[in-house]
Amino acid sequence: MATYDLDEQERLDELKAWWKRWGSLVMVGLAVVVAGAAGWRYWQNHTVTQSLEAATVYEKLTQSLAANDAKSAREAGAMLLDQYKGTRMHHVPRCCWPSSMS
Repeated sequence: MATYDLDEQERLDELKAWWKRWGSLVMVGLAVVVAGAAGWRYWQNHTVTQSLEAATVYEKLTQSLAANDAKSAREAGAMLLDQYKGTRMHHVPRCCWPSSMS
């Protein structure tokens, strides 16, 4: 082990004492920050995935409406209303539903 002068040894002892007192709290804080960052990344990824899936269903809805395929349009509209409540596409079938397909 390396030899330290008195000042370095005092600083090392202070650091060891500080770590003994606060080390557990620092590690818990670090774990909370890492878990929070991971949770945030998961939520962002989940939101983007849901939005992309809803956009795909919306595209199917618009294609069905353009082709006058009422059955497929109802299915796609129902899917948007049931499975994608947290997305912006959720409100589209209600506000843009043609009265001829009600």
